[in-house]
Amino acid sequence: EYGEITFQSRAIVVNDQTVMGCNNNNTGIGVFDITTATPNVYNDPTAVVQYYPTVADANAGTNEITTNLTNYVTTPKQIFAKVTTTQGCTNIATITLSLLPLLPVNDVTINACNNNNFGICSFNLTLANVYPTDPAAPKKYFPTVNDLLNNTNEITNPTIYSSAEGQVYVEVTGAQGCKNYAAINLAFYPVVVTQNATISSCFIEGNPNTAEFDLGSAVVSTQFGT
Repeated sequence: EYGEITFQSRAIVVNDQTVMGCNNNNTGIGVFDITTATPNVYNDPTAVVQYYPTVADANAGTNEITTNLTNYVTTPKQIFAKVTTTQGCTNIATITLSLLPLLPVNDVTINACNNNNFGICSFNLTLANVYPTDPAAPKKYFPTVNDLLNNTNEITNPTIYSSAEGQVYVEVTGAQGCKNYAAINLAFYPVVVTQNATISSCFIEGNPNTAEFDLGSAVVSTQFGT
């Protein structure tokens, strides 16, 4: 007695994927949503997809990445997705984690009047167009880079920021949620040079201690202005 035996291939084809993350503030560390690769690794929603740091881990079923899959923080690298179908077939795909380009921000200088040579004046930080690609992009202002990176001591009223000359820093958030920062240089306009002036006038007839003076004729500055 004999019969035919038909062998059915249980090999499954998986697809390597690339997941992009933000290189926020040029730290070289990205935040990745690994789960965005899941639907494209293998076109079968009933299959189980598990992520591992190495191929050896995927084959052995050790060190599975189970936490922060939607908020996976790392430098650019490769991880591996092990796909298991309902029939028990498996294969491994490579997931490449890459950084998106930095937002193209520019350092900017803004000026304000050093009235009466006081040494401190009010700056409107929002006038600094550090991200011409989207001037309306959300921004946060900080007195130091360290404050910016740690999200501390935010300048909450940037339109009237009182300061001497120096620098502050602005963090810009782009349309994809990625962030970068730029310096805003704070500088004074040149101080108006003034000088003492003397004006003379004849006394009023009958009142030798009083005279009328045209104060507008006093030359107290050689610069134009009022």
